[in-house]
Amino acid sequence: MAQYEKALRHKLAPFNDLPILFISAQNKQRIFQVVETVLDVYERRKQKIKTSDLNEFMAELLEKNPPPHYKGKLVKIKYVTQIPKPYPAFAFFVNNPDYIQKSYKQYLENQLREKYNFTGIPISMFFKVNWCMIFEAEYFNIAGPVLIKPRVFADARGYFFESFSKRDLAKAGIECEFVRCV
Repeated sequence: MAQYEKALRHKLAPFNDLPILFISAQNKQRIFQVVETVLDVYERRKQKIKTSDLNEFMAELLEKNPPPHYKGKLVKIKYVTQIPKPYPAFAFFVNNPDYIQKSYKQYLENQLREKYNFTGIPISMFFKVNWCMIFEAEYFNIAGPVLIKPRVFADARGYFFESFSKRDLAKAGIECEFVRCV
């Protein structure tokens, strides 16, 4: 069986994290193991990870194996958070998403799978620029500009920030501009 499993994993590559079960419907062997495995995968799929835990883990990974430079430019991963979706989806906020190489994305995905036991579960990873908004402080009666980071959320159409409309803010008397956080 080990030889057959090895051959099967070779054919399924790169999906080596899928659980493989050997059952017999005719002999009724290990058929309940399928249900147990499905329920286990379903429960692990729903798990939510705290942003602080993710960022601590990411800090360890970045210290051990930092992202490679791209055309001489430094790649910075600022922080990561889990997006509320019915499956594991993570938003990585970086200085430039185009600088993250495919091999490093795969490395991050494999490390997340290993750490949080996402065996057999598809993972989505989004690499986004860290955008912020600067408000003029007159509205808030504080000295100096106020930096506000938008919250992240997702819906069926995909991933996006909570909407900060310049027009809506202008109606409220807030002067603002969008800047890229560094």
